[in-house]
Amino acid sequence: MPSSGTTTGELIRKLLDAKCQHTGSKGSHRYFEHAALPGEKIPVPHAAQLSAKGKDASYIVEINVKKFLKKIEKAKKKV
Repeated sequence: MPSSGTTTGELIRKLLDAKCQHTGSKGSHRYFEHAALPGEKIPVPHAAQLSAKGKDASYIVEINVKKFLKKIEKAKKKV
């Protein structure tokens, strides 16, 4: 799978900066949720397994995180 040039740690930092909460881990993924989107979670591969090895996140993971952040912004505007 092609890499995005962005590490999973950087993607997780973007989620945390957007006030997302880490709701738990399952297998090799961490799950995040935002108050503006209750019940909707986004899985992100565990940063320690990929970023620590110097590997970048896949394009799919980066795209999913960006879409989730856009959904948060839209939900905030509706309130």
